[in-house]
Amino acid sequence: MFSPDPEHPIVLPYDVLVNVVACFVAIFAPDPSRYPTTKDFGHIPPQRRNRYLHKLSLVNKMLNSICGKYIFATYVLTFRAEYSAQPLALFPEDKANGNRGGFFSWNPAANPLRIAHMASKAAFIHELYIMDMGTKDLPALPESLVPDLCGALQSLSRLRVIRFHCSGERNVLHASLWNTLRELDLKTCDIRALRPPNNVEALPAIQDVFYDWNEQTTEFEKLFNPSTLFLRYQPGPYDAPPPLFKSTSKKLLHLKANYLLMHTIYQPLFDLSEVPHASVHIELARTCELWKHVPSVWGELRQTVMRAFAEGLDRYSTVQKGNLGLIISRPALAMPDIPDIDLSTLDVQPDFRPKRWDHLNYY
Repeated sequence: MFSPDPEHPIVLPYDVLVNVVACFVAIFAPDPSRYPTTKDFGHIPPQRRNRYLHKLSLVNKMLNSICGKYIFATYVLTFRAEYSAQPLALFPEDKANGNRGGFFSWNPAANPLRIAHMASKAAFIHELYIMDMGTKDLPALPESLVPDLCGALQSLSRLRVIRFHCSGERNVLHASLWNTLRELDLKTCDIRALRPPNNVEALPAIQDVFYDWNEQTTEFEKLFNPSTLFLRYQPGPYDAPPPLFKSTSKKLLHLKANYLLMHTIYQPLFDLSEVPHASVHIELARTCELWKHVPSVWGELRQTVMRAFAEGLDRYSTVQKGNLGLIISRPALAMPDIPDIDLSTLDVQPDFRPKRWDHLNYY
């Protein structure tokens, strides 16, 4: 299928090209049943599907330019991958130390090529994942990588969503990279385990922020000032209990959190008394290895939920989820003091009273 001479690429007949593009549209259609002859493509996992499409798009330049918006709308830039990941090797340097060995250790030869390949798809990229599994010797996104990465990010004019998948002991995002993010027209930022640098300005116009809960979450909320904040807390068995999260943001409209608790908490987790204009959806869960211990662990979870909010549970409903989970929620209780806000997206119920308090149930 591939032309042996790059100077003379394969030229497909127009009718063949139209059929190929139709298959691309069918593969990425939300409802594959609308395309009976190609509905089986809907069962291909997204990762494998993108591999096939990427290889097929290399048949000729016209096909690549047409299908690029389907293939590269979501782009994964991998420097050091998780061992469970299956990154696509684009260059010979990616196959160092085995077929995929170049992705599981720091690869200074391949990293500039990977960044350049991402920059070449700037016209298509809407959502970008940056993966780098750092180590103690070399943390995620080291300084040597920052200049090339910042230059490539500035070329992504259509980028609206950026997600960092990085490991390490609270890696700090480089100040130059943070300033580059400020220049982009981002709507969603997911930095999870990364920590913003000190003495920097806030990111403007961010709507959704994903962040791992820690003792500095309240401080970092001011740097993002999002309308929707997603918090995640997944501690180890010997980690200290989470400190209090207190928000005073006038712009916050939705707070969503997912907490996996390893033990009973004896102090409040949240103080949302100053943000009545924000809707709340929080999932708390406990772990239990033996079924016979579930009733006692449920009792500990009930005690934790009763202490979860500094303002009490009078305005929150609690719904059991599974054996050892509870969803704590409420709508917005007051109108936000934000000019030119779209009220159609808000559910404000000043007189809200909960109808379910499942945390009062016993096993």
